[in-house]
Amino acid sequence: ILSKVVQVNERVELEHGRWCTNEGEILRWFNDETSQGWEGIVVKLDRAFSPNTWLRKKAIGRNSNGRPIDAVIIGIKKSKEWVEKRLVHSVLLAVYDKTLESIDISKVVRLGTASGFNNDEKRMLASSLKITSEDDTYVYVEPKFTVEVTYQEVTASINEKTEMTEYGLRFPRVTKIMIDKLPQHCLLKQVLGVSVKTI
Repeated sequence: ILSKVVQVNERVELEHGRWCTNEGEILRWFNDETSQGWEGIVVKLDRAFSPNTWLRKKAIGRNSNGRPIDAVIIGIKKSKEWVEKRLVHSVLLAVYDKTLESIDISKVVRLGTASGFNNDEKRMLASSLKITSEDDTYVYVEPKFTVEVTYQEVTASINEKTEMTEYGLRFPRVTKIMIDKLPQHCLLKQVLGVSVKTI
C-alpha cells in the first residue's frame, strides 16, 4: 500500500518490515539502520488493546569522546512556565571557543535551547541563576551552571549578517546538571568532534 502513495527519493526510502521476537533483535535492527545513516526505527508491539503499542527509537548524537555534549546555561527562554510561575522550562545553551582562565560571555558559541529538567531542578535554577539582562525571547544569566545534553545531530549554518558559522543541536535534551565541571571547560571542540549537518 505504501509503495502506491509514497514517492521514494534521496530522503525517503521504503523499508520492509521485520518480525522481532526479543529486545536483542530490535537492537540489532536499530543498529543496522542507524549505521546506514537513518534516524531510527518505529516498532509496533504485539499488545492487543494497549494504547502504547507503537515505539520510536532514534539515534542519539555523541561527540568524539563517545558521550553527550557538555554546555553552559547562558539564558532562560521566556516560556509560559517562566512568565507565569518563574520556573525554568527551557534554557539557552552555549560552549566556549577556547579554554579561558575566566568566564568571558563574549567568547561563547550558542547552540540553541534545550529542556528536560524535573520540577526540583526548575525551581533550583530559577532561584540560583543570576539575571544580567533580557530581550524579547530570553532572560540572560551569568554562566554558572553546566549541563549534559543529548541530541540527535549537530547542524551548522552561516549567519548572513555576521558571516560566522552558527551551530545547533537537533532534538536536544538536558540529562544532567553538572556540578563538577566549570563552564569555561565546555568547549566548541566537542561540537566539532561530531558529524555536522550543514543547513
